[in-house]
Amino acid sequence: MARLLFFYSILSTTLYAQVMWQVSNGSSQKWYLMQTDEFNDTKINSDIWKPISSDRPYNVNLDIYYKAENIEYNNGFISLAVKKETFTSKVLLTDEETAYLKNNTKTLNTTGEYLFMYSGALLTSSAMYNSGYFEMRFKSSDQKGIWPSLLLAGGNSKEGITLFEGNGEIPEQTYIDVHCLNGCNTTAEMYSKKNWGGFTKLTGSLSKNWNIVSAEWGTDYIKYFINGTPVAYYKGIITAGKSLVLSNSVSKKGYGFKDGPDANTKFPGKLDVDYVRIWGKADTSGKYKDNYSYFAYSPETIDNRELYSVEVKKKSKAISKADELKNEIGTITLLPVLYNKYSISIQGNALNGLQVEVTDRFNEKVAGFTLSNVQYYIMDLSALPTGPYKVKISVLNQVLEQDIPIINPEKVGEQKDAK
Repeated sequence: MARLLFFYSILSTTLYAQVMWQVSNGSSQKWYLMQTDEFNDTKINSDIWKPISSDRPYNVNLDIYYKAENIEYNNGFISLAVKKETFTSKVLLTDEETAYLKNNTKTLNTTGEYLFMYSGALLTSSAMYNSGYFEMRFKSSDQKGIWPSLLLAGGNSKEGITLFEGNGEIPEQTYIDVHCLNGCNTTAEMYSKKNWGGFTKLTGSLSKNWNIVSAEWGTDYIKYFINGTPVAYYKGIITAGKSLVLSNSVSKKGYGFKDGPDANTKFPGKLDVDYVRIWGKADTSGKYKDNYSYFAYSPETIDNRELYSVEVKKKSKAISKADELKNEIGTITLLPVLYNKYSISIQGNALNGLQVEVTDRFNEKVAGFTLSNVQYYIMDLSALPTGPYKVKISVLNQVLEQDIPIINPEKVGEQKDAK
């Protein structure tokens, strides 16, 4: 019994594995899971997202009203739907919206209500972020005028970071930007020529299968990635303290991409999101302890171990900055997906032929294998005795290490004694 309590004491306080390595030539940055929504629940996680009613849940300029009921939960992922439907609601207009109504000969009714033509979906994070590594696994719509996005916005100015914007007309491309480089005084300026950004062409449609967009927000730079491939580099300081905004909306001339939906657009237009993860450099080991089921749905949404489906076809020369990104190779993520089972997720084609081994508390190898042409792998360690172990991943003359626990009540005490 004493030995059992000893092992449980160690495992419950120190050893949990929710880490990601950003692999570069020469060295790698280790990130710890700071916050995530894996969308395994059947309702909005109020610890992560604000209720829609607490935000301004509409956009008069786009004729769209954001509704909580347009967020659907699907056993491990959510769908944010855009629907063609009329919806009347009272609105509190910004100066920009007042000007929009005047310029387009639109008015409120006698009770101060506005007639919206579409409904969409929007989530805004409760937390404000200062920096970190942000990623989203998703599928978007290929219908004209559907406009999904993931943004970092708010704070002391109206500058913002576009982590991803999609365009239903060209689903084989993705758009990123940093807007209001010198700061903004009005929302309208967010669509001005002060923006930095551009499109990246891909080998296939973002609507056909899952893909991953990510970005590293540093002290004076932002690096953008698509399925582990670096695509853009922005140099500059962005004001700290921004909310994460996930939405699916409609575009319109002057907003978004082109002219918006037409008679051929099929509704609802959906943005499917498997997860949104935020990583930080501070060690958060133990934050998700005792909750191995948190990532249990991951294997269900990864078909044939395919984590992502498209590659980068052509980068934008204006934003790619090859010199700043030339050493970026990809990412390797280690997560507990089931009891005593761990997933290894690999983004980046150059990360091939990884050597993986598991050692016990005496640094003796108890398992080992090679991962070739694999994006996702589940490592089953449930046959090992209870105790602390270490995962070692050899890549590009580097060894990436992380302590993990195994808790196997039937095999307590079977690890050999120290020599």
